[in-house]
Amino acid sequence: MKLHRLLATTAVMAAVGPVALLAAPAAHAEDVLPEPRPSVAPSVPPGAHVSPTPAPGLPSGGTAGGVGGSAKPVPSTKPDPSAKPGASAQPGTSPSGTPAATPSPSYSRPAFCSGITEEERGKTSLRGLPGKIVAGSGWHEFTYRVSNVSKTTVMETDVSLWLGTADPKLHDVAQLAVSVEWFNPAVGQWKPIEGEGAGVFDNDGFATARKLKPGEYADARMRIRIGDKAAPGTGYFFTLGHSYGEDGQCGFDGISQFDFTVLGPGTKPGSVEDAKGRPAKPGTPGLPDTFGDAGHKPAPQGGRAELPVTGRLAQTGSSSALPTVAALGGAAVAAGAGAVFLARRRKASA
Repeated sequence: MKLHRLLATTAVMAAVGPVALLAAPAAHAEDVLPEPRPSVAPSVPPGAHVSPTPAPGLPSGGTAGGVGGSAKPVPSTKPDPSAKPGASAQPGTSPSGTPAATPSPSYSRPAFCSGITEEERGKTSLRGLPGKIVAGSGWHEFTYRVSNVSKTTVMETDVSLWLGTADPKLHDVAQLAVSVEWFNPAVGQWKPIEGEGAGVFDNDGFATARKLKPGEYADARMRIRIGDKAAPGTGYFFTLGHSYGEDGQCGFDGISQFDFTVLGPGTKPGSVEDAKGRPAKPGTPGLPDTFGDAGHKPAPQGGRAELPVTGRLAQTGSSSALPTVAALGGAAVAAGAGAVFLARRRKASA
């Protein structure tokens, strides 16, 4: 009877250990933030005035500490016991003589880069771009994402999208009849950057992602259309970003290539998967020549449309409770093996 109880207890321990071990990653999943869907900023009519909302507890038009409002701070009339007789506060110091805090200067892009970082920072990619597109099938939406994959805050990343082809059956990439637009949240409109309605360099730095902390990303809504008279063939997009770090380092991050296929009008594409990104190989036709003088690219004139921060990348790593749970599971398995060994030994001696 005691042997049966021992075996039953051991079996329960052996079953609970692996279950607890498998439950550890699920408990850690609370640290992973879901990816929010790209949002569209509301458009503001030209000439409209947006009044700032005053902080709680402040009069209209006032700010914290009374700066900018009608209320003025009342100086204290109590003497400072630490101050020496006859001493007066020096400029840049508090009444007690300690150094006064100075506000940090705001960031401004340098006229020229001070260096080229060797690590990727503002990583660019396409998400949801169809791998096969039928000519004349209308617009297909996807997302252009720039992610800060470094440990340094990236103050600005200019994003670009370049179209190319290496199809031997095509004499020019224009035969694919590709048109691409992006949704500018500042004006609430679609803007062409490639093909119909676009200028020659509208795809070069069409938007800028501002101040991405490590792990943050910004998304731009995009859409693609293939004209009715497009020639069937293959093409690809290059995504690249020119980033400026808060440490003064800047440069072009790794260029990614996304392949797609244009099918003839009326073709049934069947199962369509998203285009997969891969590092662009040097010498690929249409690859932008951005490596030679990347560290001396001047600042743009007039600025670019901004991409707001959209979310954070999913965190990776194991839970801090995983080693403890693993140890308990291992002990349960060892106890079960020992019980089986004792049972067999007692049966053999009987």
